[in-house]
Amino acid sequence: MKPSTVMRPMRRFLDWGISPGWERQALYWQGAVLALVLVAVCLGGPHVALAMAALLTFACVWFFAPPQAIAAVFLLFLGFTHQFRSFMVIAAAGVEWHPRELLLIALGAYCVFRMFLYPSRLPDDSMNLFIALTGAYFVWIAAVGVFTQQDIHRIISEFRAPAFLLSYVALLQLVRREHLSFLRRAFGLSTMLLALIAIAFFTFTLLTGNVGSTQNVFGEFVQRIVAGTLVQSVRPSGHMYYEVCLVVFLSLLFSSGSSRASRLVYAVCIAILLVALAISMMRTAYASLAVGLVLLAFLSIPGGRTRLAIAAACAIALLAGIALWFSPLHAVALRIAPALGVSIEARFVEMAGAFHAFRQHPIAGTGMGSTFEALGLAAKSSQFAYGQDTFQTIHNVWVYFLFKGGLVGFLMILTGLAGIFVVMARRIPFVRDARERAILRGLTAAYGAQLVAMLAMPRFLYASGCVFVAMMAAYTVIAASEQDVGRPAAR
Repeated sequence: MKPSTVMRPMRRFLDWGISPGWERQALYWQGAVLALVLVAVCLGGPHVALAMAALLTFACVWFFAPPQAIAAVFLLFLGFTHQFRSFMVIAAAGVEWHPRELLLIALGAYCVFRMFLYPSRLPDDSMNLFIALTGAYFVWIAAVGVFTQQDIHRIISEFRAPAFLLSYVALLQLVRREHLSFLRRAFGLSTMLLALIAIAFFTFTLLTGNVGSTQNVFGEFVQRIVAGTLVQSVRPSGHMYYEVCLVVFLSLLFSSGSSRASRLVYAVCIAILLVALAISMMRTAYASLAVGLVLLAFLSIPGGRTRLAIAAACAIALLAGIALWFSPLHAVALRIAPALGVSIEARFVEMAGAFHAFRQHPIAGTGMGSTFEALGLAAKSSQFAYGQDTFQTIHNVWVYFLFKGGLVGFLMILTGLAGIFVVMARRIPFVRDARERAILRGLTAAYGAQLVAMLAMPRFLYASGCVFVAMMAAYTVIAASEQDVGRPAAR
């Protein structure tokens, strides 16, 4: 796309600054940079000068890098760093900034910069509505929190993660269909490298007996007893993509568009990821993978009416389960929860407290920043440490949506997140290439599995989870835009 007439002077200025046409012009620029360095040293010392030089260097590299590289850096950083811990925190303007938040700001600045030079518009796609509804939920609970005068610091801390849904707009601006192959390879290779490192670390601890328990920016590493042997569970940051890649690789394994050689590669990758997932010793991850495989089989069933009937039956079962929870069965579940282990019991106690808060404000919810008190069973150090604890978020994200946003907010975000899944599923038959169709089918199944996993894992309450939602929605729009939808392709 050619630069607009209004922006041509700006483009000429950038070209003049980046590529001087004559030696004296280059000399002027060098003199200006030297003057800035001298002023920085005189006013703030060498540390300020070095910081300015580093910032200027980063800006030059960042703003003139290709868009697919910027998207890859952002997505990989959010995908494979810890959900809430950071390597460092920068205090500025009275606020603590994490690197992921600074990267989101840099991504937005890059998009604005490109829009000035190459004006473009957001694709007209139904996916925009469902992303907007998902974001509107968080705006709703923030407004309710402000109206009910919740602590503003808690509201700000809780709103940090949903802000990353804006990356959907940025991805649509930066990524084109020809870039998808590069991004898929980057994610696949990163996931496989992470799995191999995790397996190597587990093997090292098994051979040396150097087993410990720690949680840091690299992940969670906890001692476990398996068959009477003390072993190390390994959950590195980014392990969610074990489940995602497993489902996608399995979809490609049975795709008619895959060659024999590529199927062998997919089989090896699946075996490695299964080992990496096994040593995470995370029951919820096992359940998420199982749901992903069920959804993959469901999406592979020919005939829309058959799938619709199965989906309707599952929806009725889900509604029946929700209704039973509000019945006396709720009390029965709390009584049997201790027999299922402390972790499961803690989730039941959290849900009970959240439901109690929801019943007090069933229409609008309690709002962002609100809390409730319940028995804190999540502590693993000692049972003597158990006591009343204050909860702002809980493991069951769907219950979080309910008690924070009430029925109004819950219907809003249910429509948004479920609508993304429906749009993804409806686009699968219209993808012409068999391999691309298998990838979209696998991603749709993996996304649906994560929605179900929200019953026990709070991934979607972190920045990485919101970026995952934005990435799945943007991928669908780019890979299978509504403008390309015609007659379904042959399976």
